[in-house]
Amino acid sequence: MTTTVKCGLEIHQRLDTHKLFCNCYSDANKQITEKDIHITRKLRSITGELGTSDAAALFEASNDKSYEYTCGEKTSCLVESDDEPPRLVNEDALQIALQVAKTLNAKIVNEVHVMRKSIIDGSTVSGFQRTALIALNGKIIVDGKKIGIGTISLEEESCRIIERQEAKRASYGVDRLGIPLVEITTDPDIDSPELAKKVALELGEILRNTGKVQRGLGTIRQDVNISIPEGQRIEIKGCQDLEAIDDIVKNEISRQHALLDLKEKLNSRKARIDGKIIDVSKVFQNTSSKLISNGIAGGAKVLAIKLDGFCGAFATEILPGFTFGKEVNDHAKIAGVKGILHTDENLEKVGITLEERKNLEDLLNAGGENAFVICVDNESTSRKALHAVIERCKQALQGVPPETRKTDDKNTRFMRPLAGAGRLYPETDLPPRIITTEELTTLPKVESPADKVKRYETLGLNEELARRMASHQKYKLFEEITSKTKCDASTAAVTILETLTALRREGVKVDDITDDKLVTSLEEYGESTIAKPGIAALLKILSTDADIPVSKAISQNNLQRIEGESLKKIVIELKGNIAEIMKKYKVNIEPSQLNKIIADLKQSGKIQ
Repeated sequence: MTTTVKCGLEIHQRLDTHKLFCNCYSDANKQITEKDIHITRKLRSITGELGTSDAAALFEASNDKSYEYTCGEKTSCLVESDDEPPRLVNEDALQIALQVAKTLNAKIVNEVHVMRKSIIDGSTVSGFQRTALIALNGKIIVDGKKIGIGTISLEEESCRIIERQEAKRASYGVDRLGIPLVEITTDPDIDSPELAKKVALELGEILRNTGKVQRGLGTIRQDVNISIPEGQRIEIKGCQDLEAIDDIVKNEISRQHALLDLKEKLNSRKARIDGKIIDVSKVFQNTSSKLISNGIAGGAKVLAIKLDGFCGAFATEILPGFTFGKEVNDHAKIAGVKGILHTDENLEKVGITLEERKNLEDLLNAGGENAFVICVDNESTSRKALHAVIERCKQALQGVPPETRKTDDKNTRFMRPLAGAGRLYPETDLPPRIITTEELTTLPKVESPADKVKRYETLGLNEELARRMASHQKYKLFEEITSKTKCDASTAAVTILETLTALRREGVKVDDITDDKLVTSLEEYGESTIAKPGIAALLKILSTDADIPVSKAISQNNLQRIEGESLKKIVIELKGNIAEIMKKYKVNIEPSQLNKIIADLKQSGKIQ
């Protein structure tokens, strides 16, 4: 099996500014209390600037869904609900995008034009997403390999899914809609799953190094585009876990190979699909299958199709634990049914007898190498679902269909057909924004991950600590501590990277400790007010009392550092018994200083 792969990434990072086309601020990971209003919309597909309709938009429109939107008074306004024109583009967000583009050596456009991108899956109230090209033709070097940066864009975030209630309805929150996103799209220069992961990490670090991005679950997303020889481009949406990217790419390579093998098998059998949908309800007039009898009693029909040469195809595993039958079932479910039944599964589990199966095969002429698929629902929904099955099976005769898929752990599931350029058209409510040479000249580049690590090493961190701290979400807090206090860089880094993590595992609510109090705590350490072992003890106290000043927490809990003559006196009183000393004064003493005093006292003969 060939392992040749062409892979490109799309990185989407939320920026920590107000929204892109209004002055509302929202961070979907921060809970706030606000009054809500609710609106309901239906969305339809329109032709794009090129005069063509986008396949993805047409697919979503065919589902005829209604969408309910929850609009908060603090996190959204009339712009999000599409009842007011957009404001001028957020200048803060634009400057961040320009800074990233300059860092990636991209050619920045002379004019920024906002476009509308048709998206009618419910994730935008208006049926489109505003997006603007900022730069193109950049590059980045990862593992000595040049990776082209195709485009850098600035666009608005979509709505937050609340609930997919059923096939015909879904609910969304508008609080997330309009948050600025920087989108970085690479060229298909990535040739291995491992390199895909490294490129995603590098680009993520550059975005975080702007210091102006939101952090937390979902604030950065990676979409992966993958193709192999004789396959097709597949877009995989929502790879949030960087650690899983290489496995997702490996599984997609295997899936495309499995589909190409299935194509060869089907074509060798001269498989074909006539597309006829037949009512086979009479076969199940006296069925003991609850699934079918309950459906018929509720007015459903049992419809079926025959697939010549497809016996065994539905049982073919195309992903770990995921068969072609499940793939086809996903297409049917999007059409509105709960699922399908087919030749390659144990139909007795749903109460279909061997006699009923034989009668069905005879009626359809679906024995031998032929297969059947049945669907139990109201007639119009069943027909729609079976048409979806027919189309997917026709695609199987061609190999790998181009499509957009969503992540499911390290596997993927069908989402919609692959979108194209037909969904773009101009935004007529906004003028172009001129980019001047003067503003680009004064615009600084983002510090590279490698340069940041080197800078941290000059502060006194070893290479491992420097790398971990450079990629940590609280790196700015680390820089504040080392610049404003006398705390050494290693203690600051270890406190952020390890002490807080250890306390969280113990059940301590470290997230309740404000950054200001953490800075003050390490400032007290830097001034020798507390010992290093006392840092964790102090943080525990601060996590339980939001109002107590740091100095008061130290004095009330006897956390003051003991050193010099006071420590020498304790050592003499306890005869140099380290266990006893640490039992009583563990949080007050620096171990290195204790060991030195004990050694000096032993040498002078004052203790044994």
